[in-house]
Amino acid sequence: SIHKVISAESGKFFRNLELVESLSPRKRITASKSDPKDINEPLVKAQPRQSMPSLGMESDEESSESYSPKFNRKRSNSSSKYTRSSENGRIRSNHITDSDRKFISTSDIPIRTRRRSIGAVDHESTIRAKTRVNKPLQYKRHRESVSKYAVRSFNYNDPDLSFQMSPAGPVVMGGTKEKLISLLSDISVIETRYIREFLGVYPYFATCSEVLQTLHCVYHQPKVPEGLSTKDHQAFAKKIQRRVLFVLTRWLQNYPRQFYDAGCIKELQELLESIDDGPEKTVIVELFQTRALSYGETFDFLTPRIVTEETKSPLFLRKPTVLAQQLCILDQKQFFQIEVHELKDQSWNSGDNSFGVAPNTTRCIEYFNRVSYWCATEIVSQKSLKMRVKVLKRILVIAQKCMEYKNYNTLFAIISSLSFSSISRLKMTWRALPSKYEDMYKEMKELCCVEKHYLPYKKLISTQTPPLVPYLGVFLRDLTFIEVGNSNHLDEDKKMINYDKYRMLAVVLADLRKYQQIPYDFEVQHDVQTSLRISMLTLDEDQLFNLSRIVEPPTIARSKRNSTFITRLKRSLEGE
Repeated sequence: SIHKVISAESGKFFRNLELVESLSPRKRITASKSDPKDINEPLVKAQPRQSMPSLGMESDEESSESYSPKFNRKRSNSSSKYTRSSENGRIRSNHITDSDRKFISTSDIPIRTRRRSIGAVDHESTIRAKTRVNKPLQYKRHRESVSKYAVRSFNYNDPDLSFQMSPAGPVVMGGTKEKLISLLSDISVIETRYIREFLGVYPYFATCSEVLQTLHCVYHQPKVPEGLSTKDHQAFAKKIQRRVLFVLTRWLQNYPRQFYDAGCIKELQELLESIDDGPEKTVIVELFQTRALSYGETFDFLTPRIVTEETKSPLFLRKPTVLAQQLCILDQKQFFQIEVHELKDQSWNSGDNSFGVAPNTTRCIEYFNRVSYWCATEIVSQKSLKMRVKVLKRILVIAQKCMEYKNYNTLFAIISSLSFSSISRLKMTWRALPSKYEDMYKEMKELCCVEKHYLPYKKLISTQTPPLVPYLGVFLRDLTFIEVGNSNHLDEDKKMINYDKYRMLAVVLADLRKYQQIPYDFEVQHDVQTSLRISMLTLDEDQLFNLSRIVEPPTIARSKRNSTFITRLKRSLEGE
């Protein structure tokens, strides 16, 4: 059968293959050199292939002739050229097809073209691999940078400093005044956050002159650790000097008025003259000339509170949109002038001296109160109920526009005026107010709610970006709680300053400065602003309450006749 024939032929093939592989290539080459005659002879004599049995398609003779190895056949086809020679039993082939290759014994393949078996070992490549593995590795040593050396050599166990570990690294919690100032120029403190915090809160525990003197000494006599080479020593000193220049640049960019208020302009100028020439010095000198020397004692927002016969209310001078925009410009102008040092130790609340210590903060507080009492005065000054409702509607629209423009300081001022006892007791006026304006007032009152610790307002402002005028009262409240609720020192001897307290203050102050960068792009209308500055007439609290009792006596709201009149008036005002 076909199965038996294939099994017999395959067995012969594998036996011949094992005999060939048992002889190493080295032995074959040696044998071929000793006996050249053996080169042309096969290593194992190939047996003649038996004819395949007939499958019923052709005769046995035709089949045997087709597959007999003794039959000499030559092809002239260019694609398949080979010659079978019965004399030497070799195959010389330029091209062997896949169908012919399966009838060729492995022993007939020349030695030079035979592949090495997979299990054979190349001893030379193994020796090379071992030599390569055992060769010692060459490591290239890199020089440590000056900054990394400074960080590594910093003494965190200094008794004059207190640190606390955090995921971001060590955090300064306290220290003596000298050590906290020296950290400003220490290159081991890589982060710039400490510089930003320190420059904002150092007036709480140090003076501007002390910081300038320290920077002057550090620049001209930098402290370099021992054990460094001459090249590293120079690089370390240069790094410290560049740090001093960086501190001066940040100082003049963010807090230039501190030099003017502390009287240190001349001292700063002497320091700048002693600095070596370079691009950093050019930038610092330019900042000094454009920022530190530009301050003076001029204030242009003096608002007289004088009532005359010719004074006219600016409430109906222009449309509510125009009035709200001009109020935004005036309010933001005052807010931009607030300096950080004015908020130290509640200086705005120091009585008669508050204007001299914190002039800009005091003016902002005065502006807030002026707007509040002006709105209340406008309402109670109207004798007729219809005019009081009309004024109340105009004030609510202006407040809504201020909320739309993100001027929350003026918004709080207007809403707080409507909570005065002289305004809240006007029952007839509030009952005659259309429902649309009632809903508007409830929405703004909920935003300005004090009982919830300004939580709705804080959530809203955290999602908004400048231009924006925040409510100054929230900042002053947070600063007061931090100053009163935390001690200034960590020890009883009052040597270790509680820097963590001032870090919390720095966060609040940085949040305030964030809104002092981008101004409104509204068009300035000088006639409207002049009218708002001069013609915002106000009455004090007692005068407001007395006038409120005159326009709406306590018993007038109980009359049924007045109730009918209020209902008709409210219906007539619904369409306006």
